[in-house]
This record gives sequence, C-alpha cells and structure tokens, in this order.
Amino acid sequence: FYGAKNHALTSKTAGQGILFSIALSIVVALMWLCMQNSILIRMGLSSEVLQSSRAYLTVLTLGLPAIFLFFTTDSIFKGSGDTKTPLKLTAIALAINIGLDLADKNDIVIITGSLYTVSDALRYFSNKEKWSK
Repeated sequence: FYGAKNHALTSKTAGQGILFSIALSIVVALMWLCMQNSILIRMGLSSEVLQSSRAYLTVLTLGLPAIFLFFTTDSIFKGSGDTKTPLKLTAIALAINIGLDLADKNDIVIITGSLYTVSDALRYFSNKEKWSK
C-alpha cells in the first residue's frame, strides 16, 4: 500500500500489525509465565539458582510486549523505505543500554525493557506525521 501511495491503507495495515504484535506478545508472555516454573524445575536447578532464574525470567517476560513492538515498528519503518530512522534509534537505545548496564548490574532486565519502551515511543513520535497521512 505504501508504494501505491495509499496512505489510508498503509496506516491501517501498520496499526493492525502493531495490535497483532501486542496481542501475540501478551499471549506468549502468559504462556511462558504459566510454563516457566515447570521448565525450570525440569532443568534440575538448585533452589538458589531456581529462585534467581524465576525472578529474572518473570521480569524479562513482562518486557515482551515492548520487545515485540520494537521489532514491529522497525519492520514498519523499513517497509516504508525508511531504514535510517530505525538504525539511529536502535543505536541510541543500545548506547544508553550499555551505559546503564555498566552503571547498575542488578537491574539490567528492567533497564533493557524500559529502553525498548522508550525506543518504541521515539519511533512513534518521530514518524507520527508520516503514519497519519
């Protein structure tokens, strides 16, 4: 639709892709939250490692919607011919992530999920005009 300059269908398709991505990420996250305990137990982990693994994976799982949305918006940008904006935003997010990871190693997962969310917001607002045509 983008190549045919049909902005209404392009916007609708991008919106549907974003909604599908969010819905799918929630389903995957819920499935993982339900199964993670039995998977970790079957791995034969010690109780200390099991508790740490469970906490780590729970926080990581809660960030899945942001990660799915990150890659969906990346694909939308690239599909519309804009490959520079996703590259710049990814580079910014990675630079911030590296800096924050070096600063505080205890909250790496929370920081990473937060950066995906911030990057998603930057992607949206940087091309809001382009998508709303």
